Amino acid sequence: MSRRPIRVLHVVKGLGRGGAETLLRNMAREWDPSDVCMSVAYFLPQKSQLVDEIESAGAEVTLIHRRRLQWVHAVGALRTHIQQRQIDLIHCHLPASAVVGRIAGRTTNTPVVYTQHGPLEHSNRYSQIMNLRTWRYQDHVIAVSPEVEGSVAQYAPIGPPVTLVQNGIPTDWFAPDAARRAQMRRRLGLAESDVLVGTVAVFRPQKRLDLWLDAAARLRTKHPKVRFVIVGAGPLEAELEARAHELGLDQTLSFVGLQEDVRPYLDAMDLYLMTSDFEGLPIALLEAMSMAVPPVCTSVGGIPDVLADGASGVLCSPGDIPGLVAAVGSLIDDEARRSEIGALARRRVEESHGLGVMLNELEDVYRLVLERVGVGAGAASPQLGGRA
Repeated sequence: MSRRPIRVLHVVKGLGRGGAETLLRNMAREWDPSDVCMSVAYFLPQKSQLVDEIESAGAEVTLIHRRRLQWVHAVGALRTHIQQRQIDLIHCHLPASAVVGRIAGRTTNTPVVYTQHGPLEHSNRYSQIMNLRTWRYQDHVIAVSPEVEGSVAQYAPIGPPVTLVQNGIPTDWFAPDAARRAQMRRRLGLAESDVLVGTVAVFRPQKRLDLWLDAAARLRTKHPKVRFVIVGAGPLEAELEARAHELGLDQTLSFVGLQEDVRPYLDAMDLYLMTSDFEGLPIALLEAMSMAVPPVCTSVGGIPDVLADGASGVLCSPGDIPGLVAAVGSLIDDEARRSEIGALARRRVEESHGLGVMLNELEDVYRLVLERVGVGAGAASPQLGGRA
């Protein structure tokens, strides 16, 4: 049976370079418009770094205007947008925008799917309250990791079905390149023998980049050839730069800011270090693994489901700086082991976290929801797991 494309509107708070937002960029690049006609609506004009990239991929992007701190005005504008574009299904991301999307969906009789990108309990108190108060105004929930799935079961046990769809990335795009590596290492002023430890992150408290810097300072005293790079920006930027200066890292650490293309920096890295207190399933980690950069990470969120400790990476307890330092230190002096872990990391992502796998699973959810609510957007899809 032939089926027409599903008109899906993704609703997100902003389009800065965060994990959920990067997912939308990747979806727009890879989704076959004959299957899913994707568009995006966002609310924060100052968070717009990915707008051009999403539009260049062929997806319409719309800034939904609102008055400051008055989300009720955003509901009306979004409702009008949904009706004008004849949207089949709304897919919301992150709590604040999900509240607006759910209400707009309910008042336009448009089904709503919501992705919970991290554990519910780690949202701020106001977001938690509004998220749970509007939880019933949606038709299906996506959890990005088993831990997130468990969090939903604990904090929102009565509600729509939940399906586990783990994040995916375009592994052909995130592939190591020796020439690009050599060029970036020259730009960073690295000697051939230097070992570069890096990370890509939004500078938020959950990432615990303060601990990352503490680990870097300890590593530097023991391993003179180690160098560091942090890619990203965020609200803690000034504080972290001041802390790095206090720790004497000025000559060995580069803050390179937000980057449109992180691949050259990942290519230049010899080790990828994450010190987060909590996560969903971090896109930046998947990208690093796909680039064959061996990861050392805290064992939080969906990370243990992706990274096999001792094989495709090394796991440590959150806050365990001595453990992280020991793990990184053991790999600094073992190039062969780094290469082995990096190869296994890439294989793991290729096999289980390719973008195509994620898109197929999402489309199955979309078609199931539309079939369940009686919207004719295509042929029936297989029954998915979840909670009633």
